[in-house]
This record gives sequence, structure tokens and C-alpha cells, in this order.
Amino acid sequence: MGIFNQITTLTFRDMHTITRKQVFEAYPIIASLITDFQQQSFDPEYNDADDPLYDALHYHTSGDTQHHGNFIAMLPHDDIQHYPKDLAMHLRALLHDLTCTQLIILSFIKTDLFGNAQHQDSRLLQARQLLNRYTGDAAYDEALRTDPDHLDDLLYAFFWLSRLDGELSEYIFWVDEKQRFCFFICNRGNIHWLSLSSSSSLSEQLLKKHGFVVGPDIDQFS
Repeated sequence: MGIFNQITTLTFRDMHTITRKQVFEAYPIIASLITDFQQQSFDPEYNDADDPLYDALHYHTSGDTQHHGNFIAMLPHDDIQHYPKDLAMHLRALLHDLTCTQLIILSFIKTDLFGNAQHQDSRLLQARQLLNRYTGDAAYDEALRTDPDHLDDLLYAFFWLSRLDGELSEYIFWVDEKQRFCFFICNRGNIHWLSLSSSSSLSEQLLKKHGFVVGPDIDQFS
């Protein structure tokens, strides 16, 4: 009974939020991935290693990020308003083929996932409203969790935030919990994939099977 009561008291927020520290400690390859990207963007002449933005630099990661290929995938489309929904449908089917059951979402630097609140475009307001449902706050700089069957709202939010808020982090990674691959959505709406393990079945053929065009990184909505 005690365990049952403990499970039922979990809130929607509890089920979908996780701290970056917890991610780094539980997922060594994710920690190594974030450390690699922070090291690449860190300039000792202009940046401070104690700045909270660079929270992964102080971790002595036991994981080793192995790059086993990268792909840029574009889903051909002619209606930007319906694009996030259709992208979610294709992405969900692809993730099921990759046997992905859980995704960890986090920025490469520790920064607010809501972007700049001064930008008031209606699509950004809706994106932030959707994010608020997951975080319970109007600002959030930790990590999120979701599964392929429930990624629609977060995909919508990060598609519009990436496209319309130039101050949002450039790399917000969606990482397979099994640490085999990750991706991020760029401001053109394309998905940039990185294979992190030789056990990943991510391939150009699989991306094409699910309707993606592999190679061009163009903005089909401009």
C-alpha cells in the first residue's frame, strides 16, 4: 500500500522533470555529450568556468562520446502551421522503429528553455504555455523527460521557440535514454541526428523509410 500511495502522489511535473545533475550522474554518455559541446563553445578569454551556464565542465565523466554518424533530416512540407503535428507523427514512428521508449531533453548549456519572455508572438506564448504544463514554472533550466507517444506538445513548443526566439539555446538535445543517439531541431525545422553508439540502428535508409529527405539543411518555409 505504501508503494502504491507513493506512486499515485507523483504529479505530472514529477514524471516529466529531472535535474541536469541527475542526468549527468545517471547517464555518463549524455554527460560526456554535453561536456563536449560546452568545451567547444567555451572561450577562456571571454567565459568564466564557474558560470552556471557551463555546469558540465566540472564533471569528470566516465562516459565516452563516440560519434558513429550524423544526419540532417528534413520532412518535406508546405504548411508551417501543421508542420509540427506532422513532424511529430513521422518522428514517433521512427523512434518506435529505433526501440526508443524514453527521451531526455536538455540544452547544451544551462539556460532557460522558455527563451526570452519579452518575445510575445502568439505561437511563442502557446509554446511557453505548453512547457509550463510540464515544468510548473514560467522559467526552467533543468531537463525534461518524455516518451515517443507523448512528444507532440514538446515538439510543437521547441519547434516554434527554436524558430522564433533567436536567444534560445542553439542545441536543445533530445537524447535516447539508452544513450544510443540524440537529435536537435534547428530554427529551419530540420532534425539534426547524431549516432552515439554502434548499437544504434539509425541510418539514412531508416530516415528515408519514414519520409525524411536526408542531406539538405534548408528552410522550406522561408
